[in-house]
Amino acid sequence: MRDRMTIRMLAAFAVATMALAACSSSGDDAVDAGPRGTNAAAGGEAAAGDAEAIDASVVEVTAVEYAFQGVPDTVPAGTELRLFNAGEEMHDLNVFFVGDESAPVEELVPPEGSHVGVIAALPGEYGLSMVVPGGGGPLRVAPVVLERPGRYMLYSTMNEGSDPDQWRDFLEQNEEAGADRGVRPPFGSGEPDFLKGMVADVIVTGEDSGVDSGVDVLDVLRSDGRFDTVHDLLVNAAPPQFEGYMTSPSWGLTFLAPTDEALAALPDGVLDSLRSDPETLTRVLDLHVVLSHLRSDEFTTTELETVLGPLDAVVEGGTIRVGDATIVAPDIAASNGIIHGIDSLLIPPGMKLADLAATATTAP
Repeated sequence: MRDRMTIRMLAAFAVATMALAACSSSGDDAVDAGPRGTNAAAGGEAAAGDAEAIDASVVEVTAVEYAFQGVPDTVPAGTELRLFNAGEEMHDLNVFFVGDESAPVEELVPPEGSHVGVIAALPGEYGLSMVVPGGGGPLRVAPVVLERPGRYMLYSTMNEGSDPDQWRDFLEQNEEAGADRGVRPPFGSGEPDFLKGMVADVIVTGEDSGVDSGVDVLDVLRSDGRFDTVHDLLVNAAPPQFEGYMTSPSWGLTFLAPTDEALAALPDGVLDSLRSDPETLTRVLDLHVVLSHLRSDEFTTTELETVLGPLDAVVEGGTIRVGDATIVAPDIAASNGIIHGIDSLLIPPGMKLADLAATATTAP
């Protein structure tokens, strides 16, 4: 059991460290530079009362050698995890969903496809938070949020002796040269932290979205009756990655879904152009996938982080605008995310509807 657990966790560690390098240039945007959350204490030290239930939207976990502090027994669905490293070595926080598994946390083996995200932190700093997109692939900089009710496994995979200064240099090199240039991450020579007991678990309570666990975003789009066109684009024209986003149980996303009425109002030829051009369709759809779970009452006037990049959100009274669209059908629940119907198609910067229509007109 121990060997199997070690192999699985080390495989996850390899993915996480490479993703950390790939995302290092965005690290300043990942986490605020101060303690937050009900159980955050001044100076980043662990709050009292570790083993208790809390009612908070953010939980700050503190890493020391070799333990996590500040991990409650239970938290409500939708809780965000953050990591402060109060130790002198590198530590990270990997999060796996293990459902109703009841074995002691020291004996758990993370199931395939259950990796929710990872937060990696230099000593004395808050960590860089990354999540696993639906369908797998490189991690993306985004908050690590516990969306689904059930049990989660937390552990650190950093090796003892991993030099923080070397890690900092490694991240800077990758920021300058681009990720994955063959520079080996500076793993230490000691055992990984989880073999030294740096593991924990937490139970998430409540409802994830108020629907059965099998009804994912793609299912909801199909059955709702107002999103048949965008569902068709996702299933029959978009690259397979989008079906992964919409169906993965571990991916808590917000999908800004143009209604059938909105897409029917597009100039002639636009939809045909998108169907025949997967690269352009990918850019358009990427702008509709927000990298966090946002109910309508959680929107503020700010920039949303979509798969494509920033998207302006403006809240005025009871109206929410995202880019040039207005949310007209808010808070449509799914088991792995939430859908907000919008009244127009979001178009990436530099792209024009007239050009898309003209492309369809002139295509052979």
